[in-house]
Amino acid sequence: MATCSIAQFAAMHGASKQAATKWKTRGVLVFSGNEVDIDASDRRMRDAGLGNYRAGSTALPPVDVSVNQVDRRRQPVDAPRAPLLADEEGDTDPVSFEDLLADLNRGSFRSHVDAQKIKENALAARQLLTLRREAGELIEIERAETVYFDLARQQRDAWITWPTRVGPMIAADLGVDTARVIEVLTVHVQEQLEAIGEPEPDFTETD
Repeated sequence: MATCSIAQFAAMHGASKQAATKWKTRGVLVFSGNEVDIDASDRRMRDAGLGNYRAGSTALPPVDVSVNQVDRRRQPVDAPRAPLLADEEGDTDPVSFEDLLADLNRGSFRSHVDAQKIKENALAARQLLTLRREAGELIEIERAETVYFDLARQQRDAWITWPTRVGPMIAADLGVDTARVIEVLTVHVQEQLEAIGEPEPDFTETD
């Protein structure tokens, strides 16, 4: 029985490791321990129409394991880490920005073709952000912070003037001294504002 890593199996089918992980999640891959059983997995891939067996695939045919057995001791193979590799559904699995920086820090540089893909995708992402900003879907963090603080300041100012606005009406309803009511309300409003403190906006994305 020939086996290989999930990354090697993905490479055999011209796909990324992320695509192979999807196949694993869908129960298409057959494992022997931590290794992929190539024969059994290829049969399931063929039945599911995935990888080299998907309609219209131009990938190389599956490896004939009876002729070319995978020997990881003699011939270690790492899955290609291209920035964009199409999976079986036609979408893409881009390498993460953190992984790219880590590779560069280690002195592992991309090929000219891969670098061009990264550049094109970065430009496309930048253009998309520009279009969304122009459409009013996105705003800069600095602008959002300014709006946030302006609103918080307006609310604070409204609370500060609140005792003088409602104090006379409360005093009239209760038949008590107006100045005393305003004084008491002002103390409690100040305590509440001090308890709230300065606004701390958090624009991090949450689930």
